[in-house]
Amino acid sequence: MSAAMHPRIGSDGDLTGDGLPNLWSADTPGKFTVFPGVDTTSPYPSVTGFAPAV
Repeated sequence: MSAAMHPRIGSDGDLTGDGLPNLWSADTPGKFTVFPGVDTTSPYPSVTGFAPAV
């Protein structure tokens, strides 16, 4: 993912319902993509990276 191809990146918390925060991006034409957070939800949400887009 490059900044030129995804100029808007943000997070609105858990978008996939798995208890972990996620990232979203909007590419240049405006396509919305979610990148799920990965790691663990116990004992509290801890994100160490992001999975491929869903």
